[in-house]
This record gives sequence, structure tokens and C-alpha cells, in this order.
Amino acid sequence: MGDEAAVSSRGPLAPLEKPIDLRRCPTSSRAARLVRHYWIVEYRFPPGSSRDVPILVYPACNVVIEPQRARLYPPSPELEERHLEGSGMAFGALLRPATGLRLAGRPIEELAGASADLADGAVAARVRDAMAGGADIASRHTAAIAAFESWLTARVPALGADDELMNAVADAVEGDAELTRVDELAARFGMGARRLERLTARYLGLSPKWMIQRRRLQEAAARLGAEPTTELSGLAAELGYADYPHFSRDFAATVGVTPREFAAAAATARRAPG
Repeated sequence: MGDEAAVSSRGPLAPLEKPIDLRRCPTSSRAARLVRHYWIVEYRFPPGSSRDVPILVYPACNVVIEPQRARLYPPSPELEERHLEGSGMAFGALLRPATGLRLAGRPIEELAGASADLADGAVAARVRDAMAGGADIASRHTAAIAAFESWLTARVPALGADDELMNAVADAVEGDAELTRVDELAARFGMGARRLERLTARYLGLSPKWMIQRRRLQEAAARLGAEPTTELSGLAAELGYADYPHFSRDFAATVGVTPREFAAAAATARRAPG
């Protein structure tokens, strides 16, 4: 995302309440096997204004569609940052593991963290046109999701046994806070740790240990963002850490600040007007 031109050339769009409007939208029943959810951002900054937006990515691939391109982004172990200025949009689909592999056409580990153009560039035009066709935000988003799902379900008509298995592994990591060790995760699905490691490398380019750690840190960031006064040692214990210093080191290495600093920034943001 960056200096993209404004999406609509068909008349004025509904005004945004803030310079950045970011919304998470659910998938439809027909695409639930392929997409976890959608995130759609529209931004319009006054001249000379901009913002750097930090992103703590999920352990999953994303399709990101901007006005002139559509790309597949593998999950990154590092904290990412996007510089936004001017006006533009990005339509994002957080994919289930099997979908990312199918769209990439090769093991995700072979991408080595680099994004790739989607083979069918027509989807960018479909989503762009849908985003330009509605005067209000909700109708634009509904139309864009329908356009994307029509394209995606035709591209990925069926899933195989390994596809379903990896999707189930990812669901278990994301949905069960009691899973804090790789051997526990492997045992749940009746496989050895080596087999699990090969599976996650192929579908996500990541280790199962990294997946578990990122889920814990995602949960920590969400909790602290919503409740900045959360007691930190207790939160570390809830997430399966042996002690707070270990949790703090992992959090700082990934997010760039300690949990205490993150919570303080969240508290300040909540008090800020607008």
C-alpha cells in the first residue's frame, strides 16, 4: 500500500470518518473453506499528511488487491510496516493454508518470504470495479467480496486430504490456547513432529513452533489493545509462558516494543480524541 490513486473514477465516494477506515468482513458460506476473513482498508490523508502502520501478521497467506495489482503475500516472521499517504485502498483476503498453496502453485517455503503476482490479473480489475461502484462503504465491500469469491471458488474448486489436514492444524493452533507445544499439536493429529514440520513448511513456509508463538503474541496484542490495564505477569501465564521476562522478550522481538510499552501506547490512543 502506498501512493495509489483514488479508487473511484465514477463520482465521489462516501466520506471517511477518519483518515484510515479499516474493516474486517466475514466470508460467505461458499468460501469459508478457502478464506478466514477479509480486511478492507480505505485511506485519504490531507496533503502533506501520512502514517506508518505496523502490522503483526497472522500465520497465513494474504491476497492483497490494490487498484493496479493483485499479489499473494506469504506470512512474514517479522513485524511489517506500511507507509500510507495520499488516498487509496487495499482489499485483503486472509487465506486458509490450502488456498495459499493452491494460488502460489508451489510450496510456500519456496517463495522465501517474497510476494508473488497472482497468475490471473483479472481479479484486480473485478475487485477494483466493485469498490468503485458503490456510494457507501458497506455496499462497496459487499460487492468486492462477491467479485473476489466468484473468482476464487472457480480457481480452487476442491481440496485434497493434505489440504484439509493443514487447514485443521491451523484451526487447532488458532482456536485452542491449551496447545503450547509442537509435540502436543503433532500428537493431536496422529503424526510425528517431523511430518508436522514438513507440512507447515509446505503450506505456510513456517515452523509449527512459530505458528504457536505467533498465536500467543496475537492474542497478547489484542488483549492489551482492548484492555491496556491487563496484569502482564498473569497474561504471560495464561498464554503458557513460564515467566514474564520470557514473554516480554518474545513480544519485544516481534512487535518492536515491550508489552508494558505497548499497553501504555494503547492506553494513550484510547484517551485521544477522535
